[in-house]
Amino acid sequence: MPISKSRKARNSRIFFAIFGSCFLLPGLGIFTFKALPELKRWLSGAQLYSAEKESLMAALIIGIVFSLVGGGLVYLGLKKPTDDPALLDSGTPWMARKAWASPVIKDSFALSGGFIWAFTIIWNLMSTPALLAIPKELAKGNQLIWFAALFPIVGLFFIGLSIHKTLEWRRFGQMRITLDPHPGAIGGQVGGTIYLKTPLPPGTDMDVSLDCVHHYQRSKSPSQ
Repeated sequence: MPISKSRKARNSRIFFAIFGSCFLLPGLGIFTFKALPELKRWLSGAQLYSAEKESLMAALIIGIVFSLVGGGLVYLGLKKPTDDPALLDSGTPWMARKAWASPVIKDSFALSGGFIWAFTIIWNLMSTPALLAIPKELAKGNQLIWFAALFPIVGLFFIGLSIHKTLEWRRFGQMRITLDPHPGAIGGQVGGTIYLKTPLPPGTDMDVSLDCVHHYQRSKSPSQ
């Protein structure tokens, strides 16, 4: 018996909630029982050795990162779905989603740009201990520590990428496209008009591509 789209959506939310809790609970545990007591002791004026400071920083970073990632996944799993279950399995499933029901589609930079910046911050936080350990390990003659420098270098790349994407958004603003026809048909016509905040000079060449971001196959056999 085929599984309905609404059932698949509910199963996905349950998976996100369970999978996110695998990060959220350890993250909260590390932050609450390891990082927080050491942080309070340090702020109270207690002297911490170098190894204790490194352990505190690692616990803070891991605890915060795991809590944020896990909390986000749990939120995705527990939040109320915006799709209309009755329309998901109808002849017009695109009407079930608010973003698809209208022929006017706005770009998702607010979401994708936020994700890029969040990933950049998390990556650089996790690579900070490796960066701070380089001078000490080099003093010990450990040349292999240079491999750890790859993580901060990649972090710089992510910072540059995030800044580049942000500057693009500031230049063009929020783009929107009006589909005509709506919706585009598989094997048929897909067209529309793209509106930009900043006008482009006449004759500017633009490369436009259409990608499939979701594909599924439904069997005609009732036993599958």
